[in-house]
Amino acid sequence: MTTALSNQPLLKDRAFWGLNATQFLGAFNDNLFKQMVMLICVAAAANGGPSLVGAATTAFAVPFIFLSGFAGFLSDRFSKRSIAYWCKVAEVVLVLAGMVGFWANSVPFLIIILSLFGAHSAMFGPPKYGILPELFHKPELPKANGLLLMTTFLAIIFGISIAGVLMDFFVDNRWLASVACLVVALLGLVTVLFLRDPGPADPSLKFNVESLFVSRATWQLIRVKPNFLSVLIASSTFWMVGGMIYPGAIDEVGPHVYGLDNKYTSLLAASTGLGIAFGCVAAGLWCRDKIRGRLVMAGIVGLILCLILLGMPGSEGFRGPPLLGAKAAGFVLMALGMFAGFFSVPLQTFLQAMASDGQKGRIIGVMNLVNWIGIALAGVIYSAATYVLKLNDLSVQYTFWVGAAILLPLVIVFRPPTVNLSDLEKHPERDLPLPDRLGESATQVATVGETA
Repeated sequence: MTTALSNQPLLKDRAFWGLNATQFLGAFNDNLFKQMVMLICVAAAANGGPSLVGAATTAFAVPFIFLSGFAGFLSDRFSKRSIAYWCKVAEVVLVLAGMVGFWANSVPFLIIILSLFGAHSAMFGPPKYGILPELFHKPELPKANGLLLMTTFLAIIFGISIAGVLMDFFVDNRWLASVACLVVALLGLVTVLFLRDPGPADPSLKFNVESLFVSRATWQLIRVKPNFLSVLIASSTFWMVGGMIYPGAIDEVGPHVYGLDNKYTSLLAASTGLGIAFGCVAAGLWCRDKIRGRLVMAGIVGLILCLILLGMPGSEGFRGPPLLGAKAAGFVLMALGMFAGFFSVPLQTFLQAMASDGQKGRIIGVMNLVNWIGIALAGVIYSAATYVLKLNDLSVQYTFWVGAAILLPLVIVFRPPTVNLSDLEKHPERDLPLPDRLGESATQVATVGETA
């Protein structure tokens, strides 16, 4: 791997802004296209057709579970910049195919394209996050991650919001709404060129059948690397709760608990997104050149307290209205988002900084995998929780308490790591190589790490 590290300050590095712009445009396009397909599905169901919203959601999510391991392998074997570039080329092709689907008003075809969008995003995840420590020095990673995650959540908010506006404006020619997706995809194809090319992290990496998934060797490495497994479990738990609350519980609480219309319910969801954006930036600045475990713990405690407050019943008891009104709930949801940023930025930085150079792509691939497993489980848990609540004539607001209960064990058993990234930059951790033979045990891998 050639060095692509910059000696420029982070905010003056055009590669950093190129990566941010590419990520913003990609996340914006994902959510713009996905929301447009969802609205088409809702309209088709309203006209007497089958409801395909669940099928569309699953179609987008499944590729993340099945392709994250292979995406991690590719991003270690080949240049992350090259993979990012070809992902942007694929995005342009997918948008053109999607325009045909909107023109033909074919919901099944659009769901197929949406699934391919999910596959494209799954392949883009490891290179976009794995390239950060290859382009920027370790002490800059918290700030870089904070700003990158901020742009991601702003892109999600804008993408979902603008989709409805475009679909209403082009109600008779909905394929014209998808022209916006094409413009965004072409812009992403330009911004990705601003990235420096660090070259392949491990060009000697050999392909085998296990490369299509997360190999046993990678799982062995995660088990013996200090804190890796606990960080991944905590991350998956966080995304499980996030998948329940945002936007699921919020979308139901708005109309059914507070009596809000779609516009104001969307504002509730947007307040959470704005809180996340602020929390990510604040966490990046607060961490400076360290991964601060106390900030992660503050994020967990803050999340639990906000969820408890959102589910708190008012003076009329458990079957009456909630303690908080809609406006107060909006502010608490903003605080909830802020604590989510406190939690997520240090942990993502930890996995990037502590993974060895030739293994970052595969570790990020595992992170994507466990996070999406958490999101998939969120739907099951949320459905079960709402079913039990309805049986007992209780409000959907108590799903917030279910989320708090899921996070509570993290306070008891999880000890977030604290790492001085400046020291790590001066004295980098020795590589703990992946075993060449799949039969090697975790003990053998640990021995390699101790004697390296």
